[in-house]
Amino acid sequence: MAWLPSERKLVRWNGNAFAELPVSASDVPGQVVGLVMKEADSIDLFIENQANVVENLRVALTGGGVSRIRTYTGAGGQAVAAGQSVVFPSADGLQVASGIRPVESIALPDSHVTLEKASPNWVHVTSPASHGDWMLHIDRLHPAISELPAVQPLRMASEAGAQ
Repeated sequence: MAWLPSERKLVRWNGNAFAELPVSASDVPGQVVGLVMKEADSIDLFIENQANVVENLRVALTGGGVSRIRTYTGAGGQAVAAGQSVVFPSADGLQVASGIRPVESIALPDSHVTLEKASPNWVHVTSPASHGDWMLHIDRLHPAISELPAVQPLRMASEAGAQ
């Protein structure tokens, strides 16, 4: 599956080529920030459609029908899909939402963070203000966050002797 943002199309690999799914761009009222295939006959889209809101839409693979599943308010920045979940910053840190378990909150010392997907089940979290870095692991039980140690700049031998 892939969302083509410039064309506002959802496509699926059928074994020979990418086939467009019959989803109207008007059914996707914002920026797609994640795709998750939870079941064989549907795909969940996570959309930022206005400030501080992430919406979960489910698209039927046969027929392309779109239904709204859930709206998450309080999102404080971009959202990232990882594993079977979507992660977004909030005033309290991070929110991890999935259809498998209730929304889980993870406290961070700074709510102004950036997120980037590191792999299918890992999200790199960065705080520009505190210079903190974390790795968030998403699994079926509970998300787990680990702080990455600060990296000290390397000094080259020529720099050390120049002082």
